[in-house]
Amino acid sequence: MGLGVFGGGIESAKFLSRYCSHVLVTDLRDESVLKESIDALEGLRIEYRLGEHRKQDFEQADVVIHSPAVRPDNPLLQAARHHGAEVTMEMSLFIEACPAKTVGITGSNGKTTTALLAYEMLCEVMQRAQPELEGRWAEPAGEPPRGNGKVWLGGNCGEPLLNKLEGMTSDDVVVLELSSFQLQDWHRIKKSSDISVITNITPNHLDWHKDMAEYIWAKAAIYVYSTGSVICNSERDELAQLPRPNGVEFRGYSTHDAVAPRETLRLPGQFNWSNACAAMVACKAICDADLVNGLKRFRGVEHRLEFCGEVNGARCFNDSIATTPESTIAGLSAFDSGVHLLLGGSDKGLSYDALAKIIAEHCGIKGVYLQGANADAIEAAILRTGMAAPLTRFATFDAACDAAFAALEPGDVFLMSPASASFYEYAPHKRFTNFEHRGRYFKTLVQAHASKTT
Repeated sequence: MGLGVFGGGIESAKFLSRYCSHVLVTDLRDESVLKESIDALEGLRIEYRLGEHRKQDFEQADVVIHSPAVRPDNPLLQAARHHGAEVTMEMSLFIEACPAKTVGITGSNGKTTTALLAYEMLCEVMQRAQPELEGRWAEPAGEPPRGNGKVWLGGNCGEPLLNKLEGMTSDDVVVLELSSFQLQDWHRIKKSSDISVITNITPNHLDWHKDMAEYIWAKAAIYVYSTGSVICNSERDELAQLPRPNGVEFRGYSTHDAVAPRETLRLPGQFNWSNACAAMVACKAICDADLVNGLKRFRGVEHRLEFCGEVNGARCFNDSIATTPESTIAGLSAFDSGVHLLLGGSDKGLSYDALAKIIAEHCGIKGVYLQGANADAIEAAILRTGMAAPLTRFATFDAACDAAFAALEPGDVFLMSPASASFYEYAPHKRFTNFEHRGRYFKTLVQAHASKTT
């Protein structure tokens, strides 16, 4: 249920086609939207039901694999369960069958960076199972010692690994970035990763989850069923209050842990150093080796406080991954002065009060540029603080960026960190499809304005 355009549905369909005599792919989107995904399944014996879902298909199914975007209480999934079908997800199938040791990493913010840091550090001592990933976000690692197994990257980064299981052994390690959508189903299978990392828990995805309690419950699956260590930031109050299941070892870490000199990591911001500490502690739980070179090699991830050029002597940063106020607060903390901040997008049902307070207290903000569907809510929160810096509303993303570019002076910072999801019209009849689309579009604007000032 839900073929999608990002790979997970494709791999599930391939997996089922190997073991089932009849595979039906059903998706509300039509063939034109799903063409690339359908082309990837060419030659397989698959029936398609596109542009609609039919209840009888679910009532007659033996197994239903659904997209993480589909809530487990969806009426069609409930109908499938009622008629005896096993209803599951791609990541649940993987974790149940994986022969390798697994490192699961989740959190409201920082999980991608932490996962990639852990992966690159393990590449110092293990063979890279996916050689095509070398060089994407870190300098090449060189040839590690042989005989220590292979390291894989999957979950929300890397690639779906369901059809790679036969190439894995008990000597391997799989690093997984995991969302609350994926983890929620692990309460059903009562299984988790061997080593579990929680970077933080703050309000997120409340447009999908029923409430904050359900969101926390979903995330909790990563440690409730863990078979090894659970690693969390001992400086975070919300993590210190997590229940401690019997038999599970909790390992706290903080940014004061001397895993390496701070300058070892190129990325700005204390929150990125916290991510690095989490990754190091997780890797040390697997192997006691010198992994610091993995930190040194790491360049950073696209759309995550990514430096993308200069305009009139000012540095521009693409932080499109910041879809929550907490993410923007973290990004803003990396800069002291001369900050031009672009905010706004679609609404996930979050409060902007904490962000507004940080903006009002930040002594280095020169201007705030608002756009997007939730600009009213953000503006109201900021105005309640009595912020002194200029606050301006714009009808489109481009207009907000143009105004910021025009105001930049040498030494300033233009931070595109929207604190909002990206699914909205950024101009009439133009809609961002995801945060990656928004980030890459912003970078084209930066490059266009940079060329005008050189």
